[in-house]
Amino acid sequence: MIDWPFADPRNVAVVTVKNIMNGVAPILRVTHDLDDGAWQFLVWVTPDIDDAAIMSLEEMTISDPTILELVDLP
Repeated sequence: MIDWPFADPRNVAVVTVKNIMNGVAPILRVTHDLDDGAWQFLVWVTPDIDDAAIMSLEEMTISDPTILELVDLP
């Protein structure tokens, strides 16, 4: 198990879309909300609510380890 670099716990819920969750589409837009600290890993276009999915931050880093480079994203 790797050292966990994020201030958020491994099991914090993040918002994504089904195509990213299923490995069909790449992550093209990442937000880390200032008001509540929520993470969103999205495709470029605004997704339809029916495409929304929830994963843990740890699951996202396992599916795309480049997310670890975003640890300091304000």
